[in-house]
Amino acid sequence: LGTSLDDQKTAQKQNLQAEHDKIVNDIANDPTLTSAEKAKQTSDADQALTTGQTAIDAANNADDINSAYDQGKTNIDASHVPGTKLDDQQSAQKQNLQTEHDKIVNEIANDPTLTAAEKAKQTSDADKALTTGQTEIDAAKNADEVNSAYDQGKTNIDASHVPGTKLEDQQSAQKQNLQAEHDKIVNDIANDPTLTATEKAKQTSDADQALTTEQNSIDAAKNADDINSAYDQGKTVIDNTYQTGTSLDDQKTAQKQNLQAEHDKIV
Repeated sequence: LGTSLDDQKTAQKQNLQAEHDKIVNDIANDPTLTSAEKAKQTSDADQALTTGQTAIDAANNADDINSAYDQGKTNIDASHVPGTKLDDQQSAQKQNLQTEHDKIVNEIANDPTLTAAEKAKQTSDADKALTTGQTEIDAAKNADEVNSAYDQGKTNIDASHVPGTKLEDQQSAQKQNLQAEHDKIVNDIANDPTLTATEKAKQTSDADQALTTEQNSIDAAKNADDINSAYDQGKTVIDNTYQTGTSLDDQKTAQKQNLQAEHDKIV
């Protein structure tokens, strides 16, 4: 007589358990799988073990026991499906990070609320975030770390784009600054003793016209640089409307000489 059927079943169920434990260990230590994939495959192995051991218990002869074991082993082994090679996963996520970087850099370049200097700084920040992120992906030891490094890199790249103040608000602010400059210059004109009333009126009119023209230029600006350029130009034009007259002492001297000449003519 051979080994009793119960002993054969017990032995093959133990063999199936050992195969299950080996496969589950392989899954747990497979760097190509994510935690979620490991959990799913481990669950599949558990179910295959339960099904296989149940089939062994139901077997009525040695052949059926062995057949149930073989089928169970096949099913357990099939539960472990290695992922894409780690190198390939790293390469793919680095490419994804590059794509995200290029998208963000393009958004920075086309953001009208940013000055050229701000765009350069933010683009540099995105470049650094890309380099750091790709380096972290290369250093990753398993699929979870690869994905985590990508996620962190994407977050850092996205954070490099910080839109500026709304264009309308920038325009409003610079128009107010131009108004303040105009008011200062008009006040300087009004209080300049070297100017006649007529000269003051002319220069004040010039300052008013310059303010209107340059505020219109600010309104027409399509981006932050154009707004600032329009303001700078406007300030220069407004400042130039104020032209100090001849010094009061020189005016006095000249008019006294004129009076002397008139006196000498009459005498």
